[in-house]
Formats: sequence, C-alpha cells, structure tokens
Amino acid sequence: MYEHCNHQGHREKRGTYYYVLESGKDANGKRVRIKRRGFKKLSEAKTAMAKLMLELEAGSHLRENKMPLSEYLDCWLENYA
Repeated sequence: MYEHCNHQGHREKRGTYYYVLESGKDANGKRVRIKRRGFKKLSEAKTAMAKLMLELEAGSHLRENKMPLSEYLDCWLENYA
C-alpha cells in the first residue's frame, strides 16, 4: 500500500527538517510522494512521519485533490445549490 523512502528526516538549509514518503502510484503510473517540511526538531519530523504512515496503512489519509476551481464550482452547484 505504501513504501517509505526514508526512515530519517533531512535537514534543509534554513535549519528545519522534512520527510518524504511514497504512497503508491497515480493513474499514470507515476510515484506519488508526500513531502512535509518545516519541523524544528528531527523528533517532530519522525513523529509526524510515523503518524502519516499509520494513516496510509489504515487508508484514512486523503490525498490532495488538484481539481481546477471551475470544475469544483460546477460540481458544487450541481450538488448543493
């Protein structure tokens, strides 16, 4: 279901930590990567990464939807107006 590509956070030049997880492939076969950054401590990044891994494993994580605004508004008007 998911593959984690690093078990440790990385440190950015500006002094914060980040992590990257892979959560399968999209419809085109491209790897889907989830990147979270801005953690002040490595332990915070590791805790957040572990939480996200559990959400991915349980199937409760919602992926970002990059639907255009016009399409979203059309859908909203059809269903809620």
